[in-house]
Amino acid sequence: MDIKQRVLLILCKTIYKPVRLEKSDAIKTVFVNHSNVQYIKETTFNVLKVKVNEEYKYFRECREHGCFKAYLHQIIDDFFANYNKYSEFNKYKNKIYEKLTSKGNIDKVYNLGIINDENSLVTKIFKEKNISLIGLEDFQVLPIIYFLDFLQFIWGEIYSYRLNEGVPEGSLQSFCASRILATKTLADLLNLGRIIPNVEFVELHVGDKDVRYGTLMDEVMGVSPSSLTDEEKLMLSPNFQRDCSDLNLLDALTNEKDHRPGNYLVSFNDRLIQGLRAFDNDSPMSFFITPKINLSTYWGSTPFVNSRGIISIPYLSKNTALGVLNLNENSINVSFKSTLTRIQIFFLKLRIKKMKKAIVKTLKYNEEFLLEDDAWNDSTLHEELNMQNLNSYLRIFCFCKIKEHNYEEF
Repeated sequence: MDIKQRVLLILCKTIYKPVRLEKSDAIKTVFVNHSNVQYIKETTFNVLKVKVNEEYKYFRECREHGCFKAYLHQIIDDFFANYNKYSEFNKYKNKIYEKLTSKGNIDKVYNLGIINDENSLVTKIFKEKNISLIGLEDFQVLPIIYFLDFLQFIWGEIYSYRLNEGVPEGSLQSFCASRILATKTLADLLNLGRIIPNVEFVELHVGDKDVRYGTLMDEVMGVSPSSLTDEEKLMLSPNFQRDCSDLNLLDALTNEKDHRPGNYLVSFNDRLIQGLRAFDNDSPMSFFITPKINLSTYWGSTPFVNSRGIISIPYLSKNTALGVLNLNENSINVSFKSTLTRIQIFFLKLRIKKMKKAIVKTLKYNEEFLLEDDAWNDSTLHEELNMQNLNSYLRIFCFCKIKEHNYEEF
C-alpha cells in the first residue's frame, strides 16, 4: 500500500471520519423482488441494480460497522448467496472463511489494498494468479477464476471497511454515501442537477428477509465515451462544452478527482454530443479537508485555478457562477449538516470563498469569461479545443489516450 493510501486510512479514523448515518435516517422504504435485482461486482464498491416501478436504479449498501472478523463473515456470506456464479464453489464457503480468518491470514486479508495501487497485495494476487499469498493454497486444485471472482468482490468491501474505521461499531458505514449525497446537494444548490443524477438514502427490502440500507441513485442514460471513436468524440454541441466546464467547477468545490470519461455518460441529439451525467460521485478524496481549489484530477487535468488565482478554462456558465456567488454561510450549514462533518463543512466554505474570488478575478482579467446559456457556440468550442497547453475536461474527453481501467480484465 502506498504512502498516500496509508495516510488517508489513518485520517479516516480521526479528523476525516464521515458523518454518522443511522438506519432511522432512511427517507423511504423500497421493496423489490429477487428477480428485479442484479448484483454487480465489477466496480470498486459493489452495486445492486434494482428495478423499481419499471425504472432501473443503482443501490450501494452501507453495511453495519463492527469487528473485522464478523464483517468478513458477513461479506463472504453475501458473496456466496448473491454473487457467486459457480455452484461447485459454494461448498467451500466455510473452509475459505476459516482459512482467511486464521491467525496467519486475517492480517493479510485486512491489508489487501486496492487494485489501483500496483504495489498492493490484491493487485499482486491478480497479476500472479497466486491465491497462496493470502493462505488459500489448499484450494489451488479449483479453477483460479473462482477466486478471482471472489477477490473482486471482497477487496472493495474491505476497502470500504477501512475507510469507515472512524465510524462507531453498530453504526452504518457512511463514508461513500455521505459523499454521494453531499455532491448531489451542492449540484442542486448550483442548479447543476442535470449533470448529477438524483440519489436518496433508503431502506431496501429484497424479497422477504434481505434488508439493506444505502444510497439509491437513478439510472444514468447515455453512451459510454469508451465506446466512441475519435471522430465521434469531436461531433460536439457547444452545450457539451458548458457541461464539462460546470462539472470541472463542481469537482473543484468538492475536491472530486475521479470524474474521468469512464465515470460519466454522454447524450446525443441530432448526431451531436449534447451533454453528460456523472454517476460515480464518491471518490475517497471528495470533500477532503483542504482549502485548495486548484484541482487536478487523477487523469492530469490542468489545475482549475492557476498560480495567479485565475480560472484556467476559457469560459464558465454565468448562471453557475452566480450560483456560487450567491451561496451564503447559513445555507451551506443547513444544507450539509446531515451529510458532512463540521470540519468538512468548514473546508467546503473555504473552497467556496476562494472560488468566489477566482470568479471575480477572472472576470476582471477577461470580461467575456461568463457566458449565458445561449452564448456557447462553435466559436467558444473550437477555441478551447485548440488550446494546446490546456488539459481541460473537454480536451481530455476528445483527445486523451489513457486507457480506461476495466475490472473485468482481472
